[in-house]
Amino acid sequence: MSLTKVLARLCSDLKGNARACAYLKDRGVSNFTIDDLSIGYCSWDTKDEVGVNLYGRVTFPIKDQYGDVIGFGGRIIGDGSPKYLNSPSGILYDKSRALYNIDNAFDYMLELGYAIVVEGYMDVASLWEAGVKNVVATCGTSLTKYHVRLLKRFADEVYLMYDDDEPGRASSVRGVLLSSVEKFPVYACNTAFGMDPDEYVKMMGKEGIIDLINSAKRAVSKAG
Repeated sequence: MSLTKVLARLCSDLKGNARACAYLKDRGVSNFTIDDLSIGYCSWDTKDEVGVNLYGRVTFPIKDQYGDVIGFGGRIIGDGSPKYLNSPSGILYDKSRALYNIDNAFDYMLELGYAIVVEGYMDVASLWEAGVKNVVATCGTSLTKYHVRLLKRFADEVYLMYDDDEPGRASSVRGVLLSSVEKFPVYACNTAFGMDPDEYVKMMGKEGIIDLINSAKRAVSKAG
């Protein structure tokens, strides 16, 4: 089964699974966002098609900037471990080069002039739901030079909006260091109060996200 057909089945299976639909509704993800991001649900062992078994998980297609499916991520419903599973690296998918939602977000990056990079699929879904659409996520890795080079095509600068915890702050530092190496502005604007972007946008809304960006811009301006 091709990855395009896998995606079609996953999207179809979500509509028939009350538990997965209820989970997404509880997380504040509307049917509009589900359709925009092609969120699905896995009802079978996908090891042969995807390289990893996503059975029982809400699924997120990872596409290239042209909209071609190159892999999948899956989020467990409720608690459990591992929380996320991704396609293994291969000919099509390389997490050091792939950015989730780049196919949907690049037009908004071109329009607004900047990109927001978050850590997870649900962070993207929640920001998208709130109307923040120039957003992508790294797939289980920190920002890399290849990510930056991809974003350069569509944005004039990048704002890292990672979780407000030790790993998130460390990833922000590594990302900002790429700014001088790649000669491209990369700024950190982490959320506060120990929240991830998913939690933050639900509390503060789109305006709160824009305020974070503007605060980061002012900080950079003062430093300069």
